[in-house]
Order: sequence, then C-alpha cells, then structure tokens
Amino acid sequence: MAQELAGMSDAPWTAHFNQGYHDGGWSGLALLAVDADPTQLLCRDLGSSALQPTVWLQRCPLLSAWLQAFPAPLRSARLLRLAPGAVIREHRDYDIGLPRGLVRVHLPIVSPSQVEFHVDGVRVAMRAGECWYLDLSLPHRVRNDSPDEARIHLVVDCEVNAALQSLLPTGEAALAAEAEVFARQAAAPEGARERLERFLARALEDRALLDRLQVLAAESFDAEVSAAGAAMGLRFDADEVRAARQQGQRRWLEQRGL
Repeated sequence: MAQELAGMSDAPWTAHFNQGYHDGGWSGLALLAVDADPTQLLCRDLGSSALQPTVWLQRCPLLSAWLQAFPAPLRSARLLRLAPGAVIREHRDYDIGLPRGLVRVHLPIVSPSQVEFHVDGVRVAMRAGECWYLDLSLPHRVRNDSPDEARIHLVVDCEVNAALQSLLPTGEAALAAEAEVFARQAAAPEGARERLERFLARALEDRALLDRLQVLAAESFDAEVSAAGAAMGLRFDADEVRAARQQGQRRWLEQRGL
C-alpha cells in the first residue's frame, strides 16, 4: 500500500474541512465518494450505495482489495495525510461511536515513529499495517514531529454489524489490548506529555514561576507555560498545555462524581 501511495504524487490532496482543528497541514483524498469526487472527504450520511470508487482508488489495487474485503458497510473511505510538523488540535467527534452504530477505523500506511496520537490523554502508538478502532468521541489530538515524512492513514467510517463487532476484543482480549497500548506508550520516544511532566516537576520548585502562573487567565496561562517550557529547553505548544489542563480538570470532576 505504501508503494501505491508513492505513485500518487500528483493526487489532489484537499485541506480537511474541520479548519478550526488543525494548523493547515491536515489533508485528505477520497477513495470512495459520491460521483467519484476525490475532494469529497466526508459523505457518510448518504449511505454506502451512493459511493463510487474514485480514479485514485482504481489506481491502487491493494487499497481497493482491502476496502472490498472490509466486513461492514462503508459510509466513507479516504486517505488522511498529516504533513511533517503539522498538528491536529484536541477535539471530539461526537457523531460517531459504537452506541451510534457508526464507527471510524484507522489503517496506518505511513506512520513515522515521531507521530503523537493521544486519545483521552493516552498516547496510542499505531504502527503501519495495523487496523485500529478508536473511540474518537473522547478528546483526541495528533502531531507529526517527523522532520520530513508525512503520516498517512486509510480511514473509513462504517456501520456496526455483527461481523465487525466480532473483531473487537472483549474480556481478557480487551484487557490485553489495553495493556499493549500502555506498554507502547511507555516505550515511545519522549513526547509533549513527558516534557510537560518534566516542566511541572521543575515548576513546583520555582516559587516565582508559580506565583506568576497562578494569576493568569486560561489562554494567557497556556501561552506562558509554553514559553516557560521553551526557556527550559522543553518544547510543547499552548494547545498541548490546554489539552493537559482540560484533561486534569475532567479527571478532577470524575473523581468527585460531578
């Protein structure tokens, strides 16, 4: 599949429609779409019968075979590309998930080790060739810290049926899958979360810094923490500070049953 993508340098990658969620480096190419339009990145509300293969899918027999063998009705199928150095800000996709009968599945095709994909604060290290279901109704964010390699996933939205559900781990298999996620997180190269933790440890010993931070409003706080981290040689941006702060607030509320 990666070799097929390498031959698509002339493809019309289209900026992702969720403009508020990314910095401009997130783009896509539809493989199945109404009227075979490769720029139509989302068309799931029209049903699988309305979708037609685009010319780019016709050029990729392995991608086509994978989609044809998929065990559930497809509502959309597209390649999503995150450019080197690009960021997808934290957000939720409230309209998908198992309870809604519609889920999103990721097949990483090109997946640099420097990619950080966090779901509800947990770093999920997806490797090329694996197939992942993620609960993206939870807060999630992505950044590609590779200096020269884009991250490209085949992403499908599909209806939940018995065949698909049979592939999702349950019981001991689900616990093993969760343990694998955390093991990969521990083994991954240091990312923004780890740098934030190092910053926190140092900030707790700096009374002047704490006094300066505690009087700031949220947006000013996020920017100031990012700047203070940079001064310590710890790189993370204001969006990552905000995501960590909001996750901490959610955990605090959950612990108190609020």
